[in-house]
Amino acid sequence: MQNIISFSYLYDILRKEKVNNGLTKLEYDLFDNIEDYLKIKKEILQNAKNSNNNKKIEQIEEELKTIIDIVKQVYKTRLSKTIELAKNALEYDNINEEVLENLSKFEKEYFLSIIKIFSKQKKWLFDQFLFNEKEIETKNIDNIEKSQNIDSNINTNIENIQENKKDEENEIIEEIDLIEVIFNKDVPKFIGLDLKFKGPFKKGDKVKMDKKQTNFLLKKGIITLN
Repeated sequence: MQNIISFSYLYDILRKEKVNNGLTKLEYDLFDNIEDYLKIKKEILQNAKNSNNNKKIEQIEEELKTIIDIVKQVYKTRLSKTIELAKNALEYDNINEEVLENLSKFEKEYFLSIIKIFSKQKKWLFDQFLFNEKEIETKNIDNIEKSQNIDSNINTNIENIQENKKDEENEIIEEIDLIEVIFNKDVPKFIGLDLKFKGPFKKGDKVKMDKKQTNFLLKKGIITLN
């Protein structure tokens, strides 16, 4: 059953969003209904202006201002949550069905758009900067070595280092949040697993990275632990 749009109804939605970490379930066409409601209110306001009803004008203008402020807060709060959920869906390659059920029609559209954009960025990151292992071993190795000035024996050396330090690295990564690493090659600016820009880095640069990013780059042979 569709709820009637009102100040109290919208305020209740905002209150729930503020106290809950997840998205609360909204009517699928809520924002369409809000748009229709605002149109009606604006028509009433115009009629009041046409009849010079100053008291009515002041009342409607105050109602519009209050409702628009609430809608903005609801939108911003839910947008922030939706972006975070999209990042999680991308990281774990899984879209929670409950998340989709709690989205309005409007929100579902931009949620899926965000997923699409993030997925494109992730593919770009993996394909262009974090070098697929198979590509390094086959036809692209010559071009990559020339452009990055990589020593022809570096992959073998990295594999040996990783093999010898595998147990030690796993223990370190489990125990601390940030790990100091050394880059084994020049790496251009890229988007990390937290979707923030990293670098660019030069061979030999020492930086601290979070556990997930460190694990990923270690597997790719791009870094070693300091």
